[in-house]
Amino acid sequence: MGFKPGQIARELGRSAGTLSRELKRNGWVRPKLPRSVGRPAIAGGYRSDVAQRRARACTVNPHVLRKVRPGTELWKHVTHYLQEGYSPEQIAGTLSAVNPDTPTLQASHETIYTAIYAMPRGELRTEVIGWLRFGHAKRRPRARGEDRRGQIPDVND
Repeated sequence: MGFKPGQIARELGRSAGTLSRELKRNGWVRPKLPRSVGRPAIAGGYRSDVAQRRARACTVNPHVLRKVRPGTELWKHVTHYLQEGYSPEQIAGTLSAVNPDTPTLQASHETIYTAIYAMPRGELRTEVIGWLRFGHAKRRPRARGEDRRGQIPDVND
């Protein structure tokens, strides 16, 4: 329709960078100067329905399988240590000490937490979260939110 990407972004209330990433990701190119003869060039070739199908296809399956997932040998070790009362940090350290030459049987504490909290809702997830020392249903993000450090009382006195 002849609108520039910056103008479209303003109309949608989005960042121009977000809009241009979307356009670039899905095959849009700036239209060339109009030719003198023949049909007019289609504005860049961006098609929202094709872009939506591509986005859905990309989100259905993860590109890489999770390292710690039910049914694997590593999962058996992790659940065993969780039932014994170990924290994910202790499990990560123990696994690397017990299996120094086998990277497939090692995992970081973040990988273990992610595996637990990314499980689908159900009995198994509830049971595994219950094995954690602090059986919270959700984790608090570290980067966002309020400052969780202790405050010095009467600092302005």
